[in-house]
Amino acid sequence: METGVRIYNVEPLMEKGHLDHEQVGSVAQCSMLHRSNLLAVVGGGVNPKFSEISGERTTYFLNY
Repeated sequence: METGVRIYNVEPLMEKGHLDHEQVGSVAQCSMLHRSNLLAVVGGGVNPKFSEISGERTTYFLNY
């Protein structure tokens, strides 16, 4: 995901929010804990914002 992360509610279908590229950089994986507001974001791809060591992936937990 080179353009950030979008968060959707399934029923009814609507976008709940988004974290754009400037906020999170490129993302390898993003996962929400059940129906909570906790997101686990793994940096990766072409332009990871949080990775300080080249080639490493960093996981951040966000309270969205």
